[in-house]
Amino acid sequence: MNAMTTIRRRDWLRATPLTIGGIVARLRPVRAAGGIVITTVVKIGGVNWFDRMAEGVKKFGTENSDTTVEPIGPPSADAALQVQMLENLIAKHVQAVCVAPNSSENLEPVLKRARARKIVVIDHEASNLKNVDYDVEAFDNAVYAEHL
Repeated sequence: MNAMTTIRRRDWLRATPLTIGGIVARLRPVRAAGGIVITTVVKIGGVNWFDRMAEGVKKFGTENSDTTVEPIGPPSADAALQVQMLENLIAKHVQAVCVAPNSSENLEPVLKRARARKIVVIDHEASNLKNVDYDVEAFDNAVYAEHL
């Protein structure tokens, strides 16, 4: 996929089947070979927002027996730690990563390497990232600003 797909909250119900279908289609050969590994890298581990996200990630893994999921995050909001985590995931040959970056600029090069290795990259809270396949945003900033 050459173009990034952006999903905003108002489009979520309509876009979710397309997004999931796109990810599954890209991972179909892996699924046939014995399973999919998806890791979610959050900004910081141990905070309520991302702990709640981890519950949903784990639920997805439980409901999809051919998928191994792992939510991870650095102990502090440190972009360098996120970069190292992503480098390790590339070395492990995971099939997909979801990331909520501490620093878009610091993550761009490692996300580019992940995509070059055919790893599906999904971002959250970083609509300015370029090296992603899917961008999931809760808000459309321009529309939100109109209401201020």
